[in-house]
Amino acid sequence: MYAIVKVLVSAVIIGIITEVARRFPAQGGIIAALPIVSLLSIVWLHMQGEQTDTLSKFAFGVVSGLPATVVMLVIVGLSLQHSLHLFVSLALGAGGWLLTLGRQPRPSPADKRCRNSVGVCMNFLRNTCVKCRMSW
Repeated sequence: MYAIVKVLVSAVIIGIITEVARRFPAQGGIIAALPIVSLLSIVWLHMQGEQTDTLSKFAFGVVSGLPATVVMLVIVGLSLQHSLHLFVSLALGAGGWLLTLGRQPRPSPADKRCRNSVGVCMNFLRNTCVKCRMSW
């Protein structure tokens, strides 16, 4: 029963966003860019009894996926501007998303040893922990 409620609530939210986007494309895009899915997922996980540590890891996982998502959306937008078919644009965007994810730095064993207030080092840009200065 709980799974059905999650699906229905999520479907209603997606339906509302697509209706706004149909009438007002730019505003619909802004609303769609809100972290609605991420926030809903965190709420559903919390309601299912997940610990805050799991929720924190999920939130940082979402952050690590943002660069790939930006690349995908730029590719899709540019492809559609150049009159490529929707599904070709989506396929190119998905390919860019996969390539970008594949090129992102992966956590190393040093991450497991380096503890800070979040639990593990999450500095993806410099590969150095800002708290203990450990590099990997």
